[in-house]
Amino acid sequence: MSRHRKGLLVLGAACFVYVTAETIPVGLLPQIAAGLTVSEADVGLLLTSYAVVAALTTIPLTALTMRIPRCPLLAATVAIFAISQLIVAFAATLLILTLSRLSCAVAHGVFWSTIAPVAARLVPPDRAGRAGGAGLGRHVHRDPGGAAGGAAGLAAGPGLGAHRGGGPDRPGGPPDLPGPVPGAGGGSGLTSPVS
Repeated sequence: MSRHRKGLLVLGAACFVYVTAETIPVGLLPQIAAGLTVSEADVGLLLTSYAVVAALTTIPLTALTMRIPRCPLLAATVAIFAISQLIVAFAATLLILTLSRLSCAVAHGVFWSTIAPVAARLVPPDRAGRAGGAGLGRHVHRDPGGAAGGAAGLAAGPGLGAHRGGGPDRPGGPPDLPGPVPGAGGGSGLTSPVS
């Protein structure tokens, strides 16, 4: 296997793990609340605060880190992620969990703004667009947290389509959508998860 393929595999794995950790609390919200003996609303606020912090810090931190070499910067964001997730795993209180997740949220935007340029440098110039676009694949993922939670006997939630309001056979669910997912680029070849 060529060097650039190994590098792209590592970057792809980092993206997968990052997205999994980012979204898994959505599928496990009741279990997290019960484990910390707090309300589901409090845990929901934790999820919202992650998004708000990521949204507010992405542009300023990306601008501030513009002159830092991309590879060490990417390594730093992955290190922040790893440390914060280790703390999350052993968090005994909502405060510790919140502070750890928010530190990860601060690194979130820098990670995503750095991954595409690093991927593009790993391949020949005529393939840079394809490699750089690999980071964009995260926008069409299915929530792995719900699926992993379901496999572990926990709430499956988003992994079963709850984020879409139910299934075609459940009240309030989306219609059965055969063919390409609307808004996914027409002939992209993506099919509806509910078909």
